[in-house]
Amino acid sequence: MDIQQDPNLVVQAKNIKVYYDMPTMRRNTLKETIIAKLRGQNETIVTKALDDVSFYAKKGECVALIGHNGCGKSTFLKVMAGILDPVSGKILTHGRVAPLIELGAGFDPELSGRENVLLSCSLMGLTKKEIIERMDLIKSFSELGDFFDAPVKTYSSGMYMRLGFACTTAIDADLLLIDEILAVGDENFQKKCIKRMEKIRVSGVTIILVTHDLNVIRNMADRAYVLDHGKVVYEGKAGPAVDHYLALMEAERLASISREELEEDSRRQSLVLNDQHHGEKVKHLAGFITVDLLNAKGPTKTLMTGEPWTLEFNIRIHETIDKPLVAGFAVNTAHGLRLFGTNTKTLLAGNKQNDLLRIPGSYTIRFNCTATPLSTGEYSVIAALHNHSLDQTIQILGDAIRFRVEDPFDKNNFDKDLLGFDAYGAKVEIISNK
Repeated sequence: MDIQQDPNLVVQAKNIKVYYDMPTMRRNTLKETIIAKLRGQNETIVTKALDDVSFYAKKGECVALIGHNGCGKSTFLKVMAGILDPVSGKILTHGRVAPLIELGAGFDPELSGRENVLLSCSLMGLTKKEIIERMDLIKSFSELGDFFDAPVKTYSSGMYMRLGFACTTAIDADLLLIDEILAVGDENFQKKCIKRMEKIRVSGVTIILVTHDLNVIRNMADRAYVLDHGKVVYEGKAGPAVDHYLALMEAERLASISREELEEDSRRQSLVLNDQHHGEKVKHLAGFITVDLLNAKGPTKTLMTGEPWTLEFNIRIHETIDKPLVAGFAVNTAHGLRLFGTNTKTLLAGNKQNDLLRIPGSYTIRFNCTATPLSTGEYSVIAALHNHSLDQTIQILGDAIRFRVEDPFDKNNFDKDLLGFDAYGAKVEIISNK
């Protein structure tokens, strides 16, 4: 991509490089420093915060930067904001830039909130008249009340950030840079901030977004760049970019597991069943072949709130078992919170089908659900095989499936619900009393 004068491109960056010198050893005296120099001992290593990054954003676009901590997202925002100069490469931005990077950075603790608004907004290019015209709006949005005229040093961290957010979003910017600020304040104020961001976006402002909230990225961003150790490893539509990032994180997780953890994981997922009560070592009894999530069209990784779904296990039983084994599952949030689960023992109590799960052979087990009870978000499935009394594990797949649920009427999960309307069978009726 070449840098060009294109009015539709609000941000253009080509081959941006930012390096940091990281000290590797500490010298306490001048003598130690001179000796280290004479010995050729290097006191620093060069860290590539950004390594040959190219980027563009069109007018009115919302573009997200995704990546692990330390991958270069915030550094790149600071380059776009003019806070950092790259070692090499070119970057062009058009119009007024409003950075929501370090909210309240530069506030004078001795000055009042009102005085800091005058100072902060003037540094961002507003005239005194423009600031005064916006003052009541800023005060109202920040919800500081009488504290608006109190010294900033008396503010809590939440009040400090709310004032910073209100200041920056009051500017008529062409380019808005957002770095993890959607968690400002309490729950109600967060919702208020998201509403403000959506209003700004609709007005045609270009937004560059950094957040670890993947739901916000899926629903707010048009495109996304995935960064990994300073490099762009993926660029495309927001949904596939999030999927690429999740796959990258899973690969890194697996690569970082120690030998001890691998041995423990292997032990837990082993098909060997140890009878802890009698000390007997039991042979391989059964195991998973495949685990799939299905909707009406077949295997899927995305469900819509309310639609029917099926969790399908394909298993193999290797030898006759005295009592039927138990196959079960649990659905967790992306943060590991268990939401619900069930198993064949519970659902097939007294049913002759249950007896099949003690005879050698391959079997398909389908947990059919009439509706998806979840709200917009990322979820995972744990799949497990247990003995009949549920006190021994034959095999457990801790992350058998990752999937996403989308509610077309609440794409951002505005109220942060876990359960969708189908979880409690909500219905509505309207009666005219005329």
